[in-house]
Amino acid sequence: MNVEKIIRDIVSRRDPSGYYVLLVSNTSDAKSVLAQYTSIVIEECGGVLVVKCKSRRIVEELARKLGNRGVLLTR
Repeated sequence: MNVEKIIRDIVSRRDPSGYYVLLVSNTSDAKSVLAQYTSIVIEECGGVLVVKCKSRRIVEELARKLGNRGVLLTR
C-alpha cells in the first residue's frame, strides 16, 4: 500500500478521545524515532506500540518516517 494512502487513512479518523492512532512494531529503530517527539503518548502492547497524538502534522511526519523504515503496521 502506498504511504500517502496510509497517511490519508490514519488522519481521516480519530479515537473517541480525539487522538490520531498509529500502530508500530516494537523495535529499537521505532523507539529511536519516537523518542524525538514529546507530544505523543506511547502504549506498549507486546510486539506492538500504540502511538497516539493530537497533532495531525506530527502524525503525518511519524507515519512517513516509520513507513520508510518498515515498522508502521497497517491492517
